[in-house]
Amino acid sequence: MSREKSLIKNTAIVAVGQIGTKFISFFLLPLYTAVLTTYEYGITDLLNTYVSLLMPLIFFQADQAIFRFLIDYRQKEAAKQQLLSTVFLTVIVQAIVYLLLFGIISPFIQNPYKYFLATNVISTMFANLMLQVSRGLGDNVTYSLGSLVSGAGTIILNILFILVVKWGAYGMLIATMLANVFCFFFVFYRLKVNRYIKISFWNTEMLREVWNYSVPLIPNALSWWIISASDRTIVTYFLGISINGVYSASNKFSVIIVTLFSIFYLTWTESASLTINDEDSSDYFSIIINQTIKLFVSVCLLVIAVMPFVFNYMITGEGFAGAYLQIPILILATLFNIAVSLLGSI
Repeated sequence: MSREKSLIKNTAIVAVGQIGTKFISFFLLPLYTAVLTTYEYGITDLLNTYVSLLMPLIFFQADQAIFRFLIDYRQKEAAKQQLLSTVFLTVIVQAIVYLLLFGIISPFIQNPYKYFLATNVISTMFANLMLQVSRGLGDNVTYSLGSLVSGAGTIILNILFILVVKWGAYGMLIATMLANVFCFFFVFYRLKVNRYIKISFWNTEMLREVWNYSVPLIPNALSWWIISASDRTIVTYFLGISINGVYSASNKFSVIIVTLFSIFYLTWTESASLTINDEDSSDYFSIIINQTIKLFVSVCLLVIAVMPFVFNYMITGEGFAGAYLQIPILILATLFNIAVSLLGSI
């Protein structure tokens, strides 16, 4: 099978598990903006932003490393056992240390939702770790199903906790945590990862190799956080959490484009890793990147063009009307994000 056909096939498989649940989540935006206050919506968005900041600092981008190394170890059982045992056991130790430090610091944090900074960071990391294991092993079907479990679980639990139980922001945060837990156990047992993990397989040299790859990725992850998430902190500090809720709602429209690209990006990074040493890799990369940018320029223009017709149906709360004028700017920023991500994967 040609590289292009393989890329299209893998993208289609991943899309099955991701596109449906992510777009259903988008279409639940009217529920969120109608039932939650701008404060509740803003605080959940802010906490999720801090989760994305803490993960690389605590776990050293272990999920990215395990994906990259597993690509090279697919046919080496002993190397897979050493890698998975070393990374999983190390991540467990890091999670325990984080919980201890959080327990010391938490009395000084004045926020009723602060404990979700502990639970959601850890649950998200372990879910991501399992999903990257499935990608690294070349099992995109399991990756797709795991994503489906996570996405569907988030949606169902959000409806249950917000509409039925009426837990508000607590409900959204609990739903996210539980959905990640479900995803972890589903992929773990489907791939039978337990057969690879034993304390005796833990290897210091392997850990050194993993950290040599992953630790330099931390500044990169933090830079992306500054670009994509620090705006929430600034908006909250100067304008308040309620305005951050409005800003978050406006971001949901650019999320349509980000979701489409993220599905392709997952398989593109794998394809780039597998073909980087081919003689014609430069030509292959140029063709894929040029065609992808053309496609997403068209998608961005389409979303902006239909916005006057759909905005009032998607954003139903009166307090969220200010989101309208922010949407085109955020969509343009997303386009530059896509261009940088394509090059960054190489």
